[in-house]
Amino acid sequence: MTKCEGCGITLQFTDQNKEGYAVRKDMVLCQRCFRLAHYGSPIDAFEQQTLDALLSAYPPVACTLLWVVDLVDLESQQINQIAKAICAYQVIVIGNKTDLLPVEVSVKRLRELLSVRLRKNGLSPLAFYMISAKEPESLGELQQCLVNLKVPGVLLGQANAGKSSLIKALNLSKQVSVSRYPGTTAKALTFQKEGYTLVDLPGLKDVQSFIWQLDNKDRETCSFNKPIKARIYQIYSPQCFFIGGLVRLEVAGAGSVLFFFGEQLKLHRTKKSNGDALWRRQRGKLLLPVIKDRDPVDQKIPNGKSQCVIVIKGLGWIRLAGKAVLTRLALPEGIGYTIVEEYGKTC
Repeated sequence: MTKCEGCGITLQFTDQNKEGYAVRKDMVLCQRCFRLAHYGSPIDAFEQQTLDALLSAYPPVACTLLWVVDLVDLESQQINQIAKAICAYQVIVIGNKTDLLPVEVSVKRLRELLSVRLRKNGLSPLAFYMISAKEPESLGELQQCLVNLKVPGVLLGQANAGKSSLIKALNLSKQVSVSRYPGTTAKALTFQKEGYTLVDLPGLKDVQSFIWQLDNKDRETCSFNKPIKARIYQIYSPQCFFIGGLVRLEVAGAGSVLFFFGEQLKLHRTKKSNGDALWRRQRGKLLLPVIKDRDPVDQKIPNGKSQCVIVIKGLGWIRLAGKAVLTRLALPEGIGYTIVEEYGKTC
């Protein structure tokens, strides 16, 4: 059976309404991947598999895991859970998207923090690379490592972590589907080059991430397409911030609030006393995007929390500096967040 070179699904030529349909038998891409490659058409994600199901065909003695971690969406990477689950394997960790990190985040420091988190969960990687799949010059050491592998390397990671982009950057395939939309890989894809073999597994899914709760248009609005630039607000009185129509944040005290989100996602600021009225009038109008029929609900937060980072899964993060104090946080039900001392640090 012929498989699509973009997503790995078995090609079929009879029913255009089913997965894997291709117009002609000489095509190497299914209709879905063809539209994505040539027109950039938004696509629906394939049903995601569990970690155990993905690794069932790859026992520890038969492979080395190459764990690709999205550095700009760390809390959606399920770092603690995955580290515990794969500690029996030989693991190489690949931190991807260094090109998108803001200047306020040190790549070296982020690597140190991630290494600590992994060790706390019983995982000691063979190697740790911080790269950008969009910057070939960052891939040299990783490429040499792959050449020296004695067993196949199996790419593992969350959907949208950049595994397919890495495959293309390593010149293993020109056809593999690369997209800002998650869930583009349906089945395991195998690639061979210079004596080594890589297997690209379908991405994992964190249902608590905004990535999986937004439609394709709004996902584009919230995505990181350029290096992140902090949006900084000084505060001297209680303030209310709206991140689109998705998140409500209230802060008191005197200090600064730094927002690290995609540049297309609009932020709105008002006095705390005006927050309720603005929310009622403008949610779904000025305050966009929204998740239909899912209003943000107040979260339980520590009293007097300051000098901290609030990380919202699939969206971005907020840093409170000076004497700015978090007094309220509202998110749609089911969306995950963490409050930490520093971006990348465990709770």
